[in-house]
Amino acid sequence: MYTDGFLKISRKILDWRWYTNSNTMRLFLHLMLRANYTDAEFENHKIKRGQLVTSRKTLAYELKMSEQAIRTALKHLKSTHDITIKTTSKYSIITMLNYEQYQTPTNTLTNEQQTKNKQLTSNQPQYNKDKKYNKAINNDEWTGSFTLEDFENHSLFND
Repeated sequence: MYTDGFLKISRKILDWRWYTNSNTMRLFLHLMLRANYTDAEFENHKIKRGQLVTSRKTLAYELKMSEQAIRTALKHLKSTHDITIKTTSKYSIITMLNYEQYQTPTNTLTNEQQTKNKQLTSNQPQYNKDKKYNKAINNDEWTGSFTLEDFENHSLFND
C-alpha cells in the first residue's frame, strides 16, 4: 500500500477547528496520507497531486468507522474548505485543497538544521573509558570493528 515517503504536519494543526473531533481529524490525516504525491491517471481521469480516488464505503472499511461517521467527517471538511469532492457513479475524487501548502518541502530550513546538527555532532568530544581504544581513534589506527569481548566489557549503560 502507501509505505513510501512521509507526511509533513505543522504544529498549527493543534489550533485547527477539527483537531479535537477524533473522527474528522482521523479522516483528514488518512486522506492526507492517501493523497497522490505525484500526478497519475485513473480510468481516463487525471488524478493530480493532492487528490485521491476513493468512496465512503472504502474509507469506512479502511478506518474501521461507520459510513455515517465518514459522511459526517467529510461534511465537516467540506464546510471548512479543507476538501472538495467530485462524485461519479463508481467512486469519488477527493481534493485536499491546501495540499501544496501542507506538503511543499522547506529545504532551506531543513538543510540549515542539518548543517547545524552536523557541526554540533562533529565538534563533540568522543569519550570512552578504554584508553587503548581512545589512543587508536586519536592516532587513526582504529579499524572500526568490535569483538564480542568489547561489547561485554564496555556496555553503554555501565559507569
